[in-house]
Formats: sequence, structure tokens, C-alpha cells
Amino acid sequence: MERLLDQYLAAVPLRDFQWTNVEALTEEVQQKMLDEVVRSPLAVSHSPSPAYQAAFLKKLMAKVEAYEGTIVEGIYELYAQLLSTPTSEQQGYSWRSYHLHNGDYVSLMESPYLISYGTTGLTTWQAALRFVEWVSSPQISTLFHSKRVLELGCGLGLTGLALCKLCSPSSLCFSDTHPRVLHCLRGNVEHNSPSSSGVSTEVVQLDWGSQEDISSFLTSHTLDYIIATDVVYDVPTINSFVSCLVQLLRCNPGAVAVVTSTIRNTDTYQHFMQTTHKAGLACTVVDLSNTRRHFYYDHSQTIELLELKLT
Repeated sequence: MERLLDQYLAAVPLRDFQWTNVEALTEEVQQKMLDEVVRSPLAVSHSPSPAYQAAFLKKLMAKVEAYEGTIVEGIYELYAQLLSTPTSEQQGYSWRSYHLHNGDYVSLMESPYLISYGTTGLTTWQAALRFVEWVSSPQISTLFHSKRVLELGCGLGLTGLALCKLCSPSSLCFSDTHPRVLHCLRGNVEHNSPSSSGVSTEVVQLDWGSQEDISSFLTSHTLDYIIATDVVYDVPTINSFVSCLVQLLRCNPGAVAVVTSTIRNTDTYQHFMQTTHKAGLACTVVDLSNTRRHFYYDHSQTIELLELKLT
């Protein structure tokens, strides 16, 4: 049931949902799924959207019917209840909870839409999940232990929050620029309470194209690491992103930037690589082949993790 629970809490798209090792869907097994997955404590307190819950139950009922079994009454009742939920209550934000390698969870309020309010920052992207898998390994997590970290374009905060829970940096500064993203981010950081484990955190507005934002940040912060995930997808923003990286690295000798990207468009990614080279950054591609997969997402897409330093 744990594999089903992890996928359900993370609202894994049902087309990608892995039902492997699910026992014959007897009434006893169905009741167990209802109690231990759909009605589990975390699923109740941090529930996926009503639309996702209904789709999950519909898929489960279809599987029971294919098994030629009898659907338990509790599933029917909950499904009918979800279908009667007003449309207005199905929109907006809902929870996704990600089960980390150490057993802890990161729970985030997300928008169910890939692009919301003119920003892509209200959804968690695949490169963030791959980065978290990378830092889950003991030999990598120690790199960030007691270090000062800035995350650029952190969106809803999965990467930084997971880093806090897995690696115990001394400080982590979450940054983004869109007002709605920052509002949701502050709530997610507060909800997951990384400061309770001794990590100093803050949320700041940092526009890569704003020299005022960058200068103000540099006057009050010292860094060991700069991280960013899934920010390389738009050619017009690449120059300002790389320029911001260069300024941050110049003012923090010895600091390292770690940029993780899903390569959706090879021309865009090539432009990014050329821009980093022209800016005097040395890029090292990190081998992820031995990094254990932990989350449920589309593994067919190419994700690359780079370490960048000033030459």
C-alpha cells in the first residue's frame, strides 16, 4: 500500500500511475486501499484536489469491474460525494505531498494547472524531483551540510525544502519573483517548518534581470551553493539568468552553482550552454546514472544536472 499511498499523495497523473503488485481487488483489499490510502491521515489533512480524488476512485472502480469483483459501498459513497462537490471548490490550490528518502514528507500547496496566473511557478517540475533524488544519496547530501544555499526561481519550494530536510544546510534562501508564487512559497516554507531542524530560512524577491535586486541581495548574503531547477526553458530569460549566476559567483569566491534541467528543446538548451561558456563559466555534467529513482514521474525525458564555476 505504501507505493500506492506515495503516488496518491503526490497526485501522480493516473496515466503514469503504477498499480504493480496490487493484490486481487477483493472487497477486503478495496477497503484497505480506502482506509490506508484515500483516508490515511496525511491524505485527509493534505488531500489532493477533489477532481484527482474522483479520478482515482473511478480508475479503481474500473479495475474492480475488470476483476469482476464487487465494489465496496464506501468507495461508491465517497465518489458520489466528490462528484457533487461544487466546481468552485475544485479549482484553485490543492496539496501534493512528496515522500522523501529519509521517510520525511514535503507537503506543498500547488495549482492544478501547468500555467496559472501567467506563471509556471505554481507547479512542481520533473527536474526538481531528479535533483532531490540526487541529494538523497549520503555522499551528495554531505556536500550541502552546514552550507549557505540560495535557490533561484524556486517556485513552490520542493527543492529547497527537501534539501533542508535531507542535508541540513546552515541556511537556505528561497527566491522567486512572481507575487503569487512568493505568497504560496512563504506558506509552504512556514508549513514545512525547516527552521525547526536548525536551518535558517528566508523568502526573498529576486528578479534575475533587476540589478537592484541582485545588488541588494549581495550586500547582505554570503553563499556556498546556488541551486536552480527547471529554469532553462525560455530563451529570453537565459541571458539574465546566466548574468545573475555570474554576479553571485564572483561575489562569493569558491561558491558552486548546481543547475538541473529537463531538456525539452535541444536548441534552447544549447543556447544556454553557449551563453554559460561565453560568460566564463565552466560546466561539468554530473553523472546521474547511479542515482536511485525514488519519485514517480516520466523517466523518459532527459534531465541534466550541471555544476558551474567561474573559470
